[in-house]
Amino acid sequence: ANAALSYVSYLGKTFWPASLAVFYPHPHGGLTPWPLSGSIVLLAAFTWLSLRFARRAPYVAFGWLWYLGTLVPVIGLVQVGQQAMADRYTYLPLIGIFVAIAWGVAEPAKRYRSARHAIPAACAALVLALSLVTRVQVGHWADDFALFEHALAVTSDNWLAHANLAGALAGEGRADEAIEHLEFSLRIVPGNAEAHYNLAKTLFKAGRIDEAIGHYDQSLRLRPDDAEAHDEMGDALARTGRYAEAIEHYERALRLKPDRVEALNGLGLALARSDRLPEAIESYQRALRIRPGFAEAHNNLGVALARSNRVPEALGQFREALRIKPDLGDARANLQRAEEALRPPR
Repeated sequence: ANAALSYVSYLGKTFWPASLAVFYPHPHGGLTPWPLSGSIVLLAAFTWLSLRFARRAPYVAFGWLWYLGTLVPVIGLVQVGQQAMADRYTYLPLIGIFVAIAWGVAEPAKRYRSARHAIPAACAALVLALSLVTRVQVGHWADDFALFEHALAVTSDNWLAHANLAGALAGEGRADEAIEHLEFSLRIVPGNAEAHYNLAKTLFKAGRIDEAIGHYDQSLRLRPDDAEAHDEMGDALARTGRYAEAIEHYERALRLKPDRVEALNGLGLALARSDRLPEAIESYQRALRIRPGFAEAHNNLGVALARSNRVPEALGQFREALRIKPDLGDARANLQRAEEALRPPR
């Protein structure tokens, strides 16, 4: 059904290039009958007319059938991607339409002398108009904000534009606006695991930990093998003191991605706070074998060693953390405490 509507919509956007968008979503709630019925009637009429006058104007039949045929692989009979349609799919099919127009314009130029002057002037005016439209359209691609705000302005229920605009807003530190757009996106498509994940991540950074946990949970229900989501769920649970649950998620993340050093570091912290220091030390050491320059893991390993009464070893870890990252304040404070602990009493 969407295929018939797309055929006509592509033609409409070709001859009146307004309301172009980077992403066209499928209509929320399905297609309405009148536009669909009208599209089917128009397609049938154009096809009948092109064949009816094929002897007199074969270029029309050629161009129209070229347009119909070359769009078949991407028209949506077999859905590819999440879009209802995409302007880029028309680059090759529209050659047929433009061939038909070019040949059609040439006919009056042969018959009427006045047309020989009028047609070039009209073509020049058309090129100028299209240049102006192109200039405006290029402006919509200036950056992520312009691109997705325009998409939201010219389409309805554009869940992807909301989600991508949220990503741009989050990158600028505008968390509240990002959260609002992600919530809009999820109202349109509640089962979007990526949107739940990004919303959870943004809520976590905004300090709204309990809400973040809820959306990490939704994301993992939809996409249970997401190592990053398990890792970050572990961080959120650990932040609320739910260390046993955090450990489960870190371990799941590591089963999926054994070399994820962030999960190894998080697991170490959760184990240490659960007083499982030997396991915490092992987890930090695994992280550092994979990424020796991980300053935070050196610092955390130092803390676990100091708590295990291995202060001289802890000193080495704090110094290494500061060598890698001189502005790591926790490591500097921990180094001072460790040095004081080893200083002989006066």
